[in-house]
Order: sequence, then structure tokens, then C-alpha cells
Amino acid sequence: MPTKKDERVELRTTADEKRLLVAAASHEHLDVTAFVLRSALPAARDVVERASTSPLSRRDTALVLDLLEQPPEPNDRLRRAAVALRANVAAATRVAPSGHTPAPAPPPASQRPRNARRRSA
Repeated sequence: MPTKKDERVELRTTADEKRLLVAAASHEHLDVTAFVLRSALPAARDVVERASTSPLSRRDTALVLDLLEQPPEPNDRLRRAAVALRANVAAATRVAPSGHTPAPAPPPASQRPRNARRRSA
């Protein structure tokens, strides 16, 4: 089933640029939209791919692999966060008699990050 194309992208070009795009599309037996998309979409995918990955140096790669193979012992703060997460997940998955799932309670002040501000409801 073909995807519905109802979004628009508008381009401003000079008359010479438009003539060039029309001529090139014609040589490829495409309309201008198909010609532009055929060229622009792969370039856009490449840009997004490059922007969403972070290459690591050899040293950093070795450090990450070492940490995955030999993770450090969790500290007290991480242990408290894990306990709070388990409690929040348990509270969120309990179903009230009305059939509604109650919102999880916020963690106690002692378990919130120091810079976190409590939002008023």
C-alpha cells in the first residue's frame, strides 16, 4: 500500500536553477519532485546518521569495552536510585480498583538530585 504523501516542501530558486532542475529531471524521465527527492533524501540520511553517532578513539573504545567486561561496583547513590526505580515501576503497574493506573509518587527528597526542582501540580 503506497504511503500517502500530503506534506509539502517549498523551494525558492533562481530562474536558471529551476531550468536546470527541470532539464535534469527530464533527462532522467522524472518529475522535478522525484528528481530532487532522489538526490536530497540520501544526503539527508547521511547527515542524520553522522550526527547521531559518536566515533570513539582507540583509547575510548578500549575504556568502554573494559567497563562493559569489568563494570565497577555500584555506589550508594546508584543503589538508592535502583530501589526508587523499582518502587516507581511497582506503583505504576498496580491497577486501582477503579481500573485506573495511579501516577507514581515522586521520590523522597533524599533521593532526588540536588538540583532538581519539584514541579507544582
